[in-house]
Amino acid sequence: TRQGNLKSEVDKILDLLNIQVDNPCAILDQENAKEFIKGKDEDRYDFFARATNLNDILTSVTKANQDLNEMRAVGEQQHGLLKQFAEEKEKTHREYEEIKEILEIDNQIEEWKVKMFWATYEQFLETKAAC
Repeated sequence: TRQGNLKSEVDKILDLLNIQVDNPCAILDQENAKEFIKGKDEDRYDFFARATNLNDILTSVTKANQDLNEMRAVGEQQHGLLKQFAEEKEKTHREYEEIKEILEIDNQIEEWKVKMFWATYEQFLETKAAC
């Protein structure tokens, strides 16, 4: 456990000081130096890519593009749902207005029924008085 604690402490120090052990510019051992000096252009590019974390940056940019495309797709989907909800709202509003008109007509019918009842009653009284 002593080694485990020591390793974690070293890792913390490396993180704190932002030292990347696998970065050949931070720690250039003899093997990497020979490889860089005597290597081919592809090897030098690989050395450069490791030193600048180019692969990590490329991975991050690719992930960001994927996330952006996913968010655009989600945005388009949400926009479609929003359109559906707006159409449903309009349809429901029209139905509400139609029901409101029907209720007003029902109220008018009830008023006319009452007026008709009283008119019939008055006519009955007039006929009775005439007899």
